[in-house]
Amino acid sequence: MEGVELTAGTDKYLLFPITFQAYNAKGFGDFENGFTPDYEINENQPNGEYFEGYGDFGTESDPLYAKAISLISGSKVTTPTRAVNQAKEQMLVIATPRLNRIGMIK
Repeated sequence: MEGVELTAGTDKYLLFPITFQAYNAKGFGDFENGFTPDYEINENQPNGEYFEGYGDFGTESDPLYAKAISLISGSKVTTPTRAVNQAKEQMLVIATPRLNRIGMIK
């Protein structure tokens, strides 16, 4: 497949559309209209309440991943609360020393 060139100001971009067809275990691949999930989750309220931010992708600190694992395994996965996440973020703050240098450093 050939790419499409787009220009924005002085920048040029060459885009290649990603195309593929997926098949399930039974060999069915006609998902033109998508499919209906067995379980729906509100991405803005995965734990039933508003939250700020997701955890690391692919870990149980991500509430969407944790919910998927609990549905697959049948066991409850607990995710950290917003207070725990905020405390963790506060611990990661590193003070940078102020260097009083003027001009270039050789």
